[in-house]
Amino acid sequence: MHRAPGWTAADLTDQSGRTFVVTGASSGLGTAITRHLAARGGQVVMAVRDTAKGARVRAELRRAHPRADLVVRRLDLLDLDSVHAFVDDLHRDVDTVDALVNNAGIGTVPRRLSPQGVESQFATNHLGHFALTVRLLPTLTLGRNPVVVTVSSGLYRLGRLDLTDLAANAATPPPAPTPRPSWPTCCSGWNSTAGCGPPAPRYAACSPTPG
Repeated sequence: MHRAPGWTAADLTDQSGRTFVVTGASSGLGTAITRHLAARGGQVVMAVRDTAKGARVRAELRRAHPRADLVVRRLDLLDLDSVHAFVDDLHRDVDTVDALVNNAGIGTVPRRLSPQGVESQFATNHLGHFALTVRLLPTLTLGRNPVVVTVSSGLYRLGRLDLTDLAANAATPPPAPTPRPSWPTCCSGWNSTAGCGPPAPRYAACSPTPG
């Protein structure tokens, strides 16, 4: 876990010429991230499950930042087919991605399964983002100073993962929901991945909750 004490959104530098993919960009933390990146000149692909809601949020952001370069695209992380379709469509229009922000997530929802038969929270919060990251890696390696950021929560300490029961057939009721904050406590200090060939994306796991 990496933190940047004292860092605020005001410290964000100019992002002109860079392309960002932000999951869950139509609400909460995702909207805040999108707002700040767009205000600093970055192009943001708003990867959202509900494109109508995404379009409304885009319109609101453009009222505050008329020159904001925002693109709304549908992505349902619960369904791996949707993940593949999102990446295929993105590759037709975008040559490089400079940063991927894995922000979307669900919690304390009734038990249901993904189309691939996996419990919905694990499928959405982990497998969907993993598949998205892997599919975008070739595009990210072509980006300028590429980085992958994954937002998580300290609530992971309360969970247990049974790899023999990905459908959560033996799951107990989830704990009461915990509100998510408006900005992650970690925004810099990424680990660098060294290697030969094109620059490799850097990775960071950011916890929006204390600890």
